[in-house]
Order: sequence, then C-alpha cells, then structure tokens
Amino acid sequence: MAQVGDQLLGEHPTEQKLELTLDPGERLTEAVQQDNEDVPQSPEGGWGWVCVTARAVMMGIVFGIMYGFGVVYVELVDVFETSRTEAAWVGSVATGALHFTGTGLGLAMVPAVVAVSSYFRKRRGFALSLSSVGAGVGTMCFPQLFRVLIEAYGWRGLMLVLSGVALNLVVCGALFRMPAQLKKNLESKEHVQEAGFGSRFTRLFKDFFTVIHNVSFTVILATITTTYLVYIVPFVHLPDLARLTGVTKGNASFLVSIMGIAGIAGRLVFGFVSTFDCVSILSCHACMLLVCGVATLLCTLIKTYTLFAVYATVHGAFIGSYTGFIAVVITEIVGLHQTANALGMLTFLGGIFIMLASPLAGFLYDTTGSYLTSFYFTGVVFLICGLVYVGLILHRTRQRIYQQDSTHIAD
Repeated sequence: MAQVGDQLLGEHPTEQKLELTLDPGERLTEAVQQDNEDVPQSPEGGWGWVCVTARAVMMGIVFGIMYGFGVVYVELVDVFETSRTEAAWVGSVATGALHFTGTGLGLAMVPAVVAVSSYFRKRRGFALSLSSVGAGVGTMCFPQLFRVLIEAYGWRGLMLVLSGVALNLVVCGALFRMPAQLKKNLESKEHVQEAGFGSRFTRLFKDFFTVIHNVSFTVILATITTTYLVYIVPFVHLPDLARLTGVTKGNASFLVSIMGIAGIAGRLVFGFVSTFDCVSILSCHACMLLVCGVATLLCTLIKTYTLFAVYATVHGAFIGSYTGFIAVVITEIVGLHQTANALGMLTFLGGIFIMLASPLAGFLYDTTGSYLTSFYFTGVVFLICGLVYVGLILHRTRQRIYQQDSTHIAD
C-alpha cells in the first residue's frame, strides 16, 4: 500500500521514502491517507517545462533584488552616514515581509513551487533545481546592474527601475496552470464537499496544521528556519567586509555575482545527482550546510580579494544548492498534496528569522567594530544545523534497521 501511495503522490520509491520519515507508524498512516486521496500521477513534463521556465525567471527577479541589496547596503551606509545596524534594517524589513507576510515579491514563491511540482514525479528534484537556477542568474546579474544604475541615477532611481522589473512577475504568474488530470480531480471533489464558507475555512485550517504532526517535517522546519537567521548574511555583508580590507567597491560587489555564478553550477550539479535513486537528498542537504559552516568560519582569516573570490565560489555553490533543494526536501517529506501548506508555514516562520539576520550582523559589527563576530556566528549556526541533519539521518537509519529486523521476525 505504501508503494501505491508513493506512486500516486509522485514520490520516490518506498525505500527512499523510508529514509525521510522518523516514525514507522506515522509513515504507514500517511501512506494510507495518501492512497485514499486518489491523487493523480504527475504528467512528467509537458506544460510543466513552461512552468519551470516561468519559475526560473521569477526566482531571478525575486532573489536578484533580495541578494543585490548588499550593493545598496554599502551605498546607504555612505550616503546617510548611518550605522550598519540601521542600514541593514532596510533590506531586512523588505526580505522579512517577503517571507513573513507573503506580500509583494513573496506572492510568487509558493505558487511557483506547487506549479512545477505538480507536473513532475521522478524528475521533480531536477525540475525544481533547474528552475531555481534563475536565483543564481539573478544573484549574478543584479548586483552589477545595481552598481551601474546607482552610478547613473542614484539609489532612488534604482528603486524606480526595479519596480518596473518586478512587474514581469505578473507575466510569469499568468503562465502557471494546473495539469488537466489534477484539475479534474480537484473539481470533482468540490462537488461532494460542503460549500459553506465556515466548513471550507475549517478544512483549510486543519489541512494547514496537519503537517505539524509529521515529526520529520517538524525537525526540518526548525532547522531550516534557524538557517534563515544567518544564510543571507554573506550576501549582504561580504561586500562590506571585503571593502574594509581594501577591496574596491566594484570588486566587492562582484563577489555577490561570483556567488550567483557558483550557485547556478551547484544547482545544476546537485539537481542532476538527485535523479539517482541511491542519493539521499537529506544527506546532500546536511553536506551543504556543513561545507557552508566551515567555509564561513575560514572566511574570517581572509585578507586578499583572491581568497574572498574563492570563498564566494564555495559558499555560493553550496548555499545556492541548499536553498534550491528546500522545496524538494519539503515535497518529498509531506507529499505534493501538503506542499503548499508546508512551504507556507516555512516561509511564514522563516520570515521572522530572516528579518533579524542582517541587522543582527550589523549590530555585532557596530558593537565589536569588526565583522569577525558576525561571520563566526554565521558559521557556527550553519554547522549546528548541519549536525542536526546528521542526527536526523542517523536516527532514521536506526529506525529503518529496526523495521527491517521486525519484518524478518514477523516472516
């Protein structure tokens, strides 16, 4: 029955599904519920590739604007002669609102993931990774665009241009549409469900919080939201850190572009690797965090632009892949039918942490007079979250061995 449920939901085979759930009883219950929901099989492509392209453009705009703030941040510090804590709040409030309230650019995030996921099953990891390449392209191009526009029109003119660029999200959103089979299935269910507003609201409320009962998701939710407290810090503060060591503004801003270029390569490589059944996506996620943690701690020893570029390459490749795989991990843990609810909860809680990330790093700089504390803190958080993943993997492995032994005894 679990195998049937996995096929209907577009999940990996049962063996990999076992690796992503902690409690065997919980896994069996979820499989039965998924079987009863009769979710149609993903069509594996078709219009889904249009959705992949649309999401790639969306990701490029959203993350390009968000990660490009590191260039604006340096400009705000110089123009207004303000503290780094106060300047950092500008981008953090915008980024936090994007995640926490889901307004503005944030409206593009969850629907794009669901649209792409609904068209793919076996290649879902590759499709989501491929579409997230847009984030790397945006991170690579927007900081340089920001620098050119600031020099030509000032930071106020830059904001006017970005408002026009963001309107292209409307065009991308118009390209998303549900697979015909899935749409027919959902429409048929609406006829047998109560149409009252109260009953619909109650059902949606229950569905939204159902994912909390999945222990694996709860652990992953806590880990990912914690990384949100620091993961944007290198994108925002690395240019300023490099500038304080003697690097020019132009070269400092290009470090963010290097992270974007490396992020593209990392997403493509890990996206391809994820198509193999022998690969554990959760293990890949743990590896990405551990590498980012070690690299960020070593960054505190850097004094030359060449080594800053090396760090930007390593960190960009692994943190870009990490963010690109978040949707893949969430979808495989909770199933396609709960992906929107799970991602909605993740972006809501993550917005609280990400809004505090950059001001916290700025506060640490203003207090200590150095970015060393900020990057030490960032590296330690990455390492701790990576170790939590390792603990989850070990616990999951013990659960699988225990279940296999129980099956042999029963036979």
